[in-house]
Amino acid sequence: MLKQSIESILNQTWKNIEFIIVNDNPDNYVLQEVLDKYCKKDQRIKILQNKRNLGLAKSMNLAIKQASGVYIARMDADDISALERIEHEILYLEKYRLDMVGTNRIYISESGKEMGKPGKLPTERRAEKLLPYGDPIIHPSVLIKRRVLEEVGGYRNFASAQDYDLWLRMLTKGYKIGILDKPLLFYRIRSDSISQTNYYKQFLFASYARLLYRERKKKNGTDSFSEKNIKKFIQQRYTEQRKKHFDRAYQCFNDGIEAWKSGRKGRGIVLALKAVASDCACAKCIFQLLKYEIKKMLLL
Repeated sequence: MLKQSIESILNQTWKNIEFIIVNDNPDNYVLQEVLDKYCKKDQRIKILQNKRNLGLAKSMNLAIKQASGVYIARMDADDISALERIEHEILYLEKYRLDMVGTNRIYISESGKEMGKPGKLPTERRAEKLLPYGDPIIHPSVLIKRRVLEEVGGYRNFASAQDYDLWLRMLTKGYKIGILDKPLLFYRIRSDSISQTNYYKQFLFASYARLLYRERKKKNGTDSFSEKNIKKFIQQRYTEQRKKHFDRAYQCFNDGIEAWKSGRKGRGIVLALKAVASDCACAKCIFQLLKYEIKKMLLL
């Protein structure tokens, strides 16, 4: 997986790149050996070795500080970029005078097998209208101006949805965000990822990001973010019982969305309403997801 990921960047049609790889797993000596071999083969590669596991947000900020290019393209170690990804993103960003662009994706299994066709995403700057409701942007697909990342202060230390928090802070400051609706990333679905094992907790972190966004709108661009506050927010809302209720409601909701998209609109409405009404603790969460899906359909 790692070798495919690295080579998909090294073989990009856009050759003028610096390739910064952050190793956030310092105890994995086999991984470090692979990275060292690639570093010797290609002088564009720079390895940042964390002394201890720091997580995605802090690792990304370290990479940003080391970067010297005009743009920064995101990438995860188990995904694969289409060879023309960076070239298409730069041309699209410059054409529409954007500060950040994301693309669509093709899902692949852990073994690399493609899993269905990608759904449509709102193109150009219509994503900005959708962001206050939910996140249509695929984090490892983005290309963003380094200057913008520095001006907004980089990523904040969310355990999840740190990307969504960043997009909303960019939105607060008036930066231009767009999507190129072309699948330029092969996105690997892993059974142990947080989005697969605990979507409820991921949803809570995204909810906190939206709460801060609304706060900034009222308080002239400032908010009350702190690691202490976000921990308190999650602890007040997360229990295993609520997670179980949410998982059932969320599955029902997804079945409703799929039914709607396949033309069974009556069935879709029934399932979506059933999901909203399934549990009082989950109703607000599912209703938020419903608002996002409705807004997304209107923008497509």
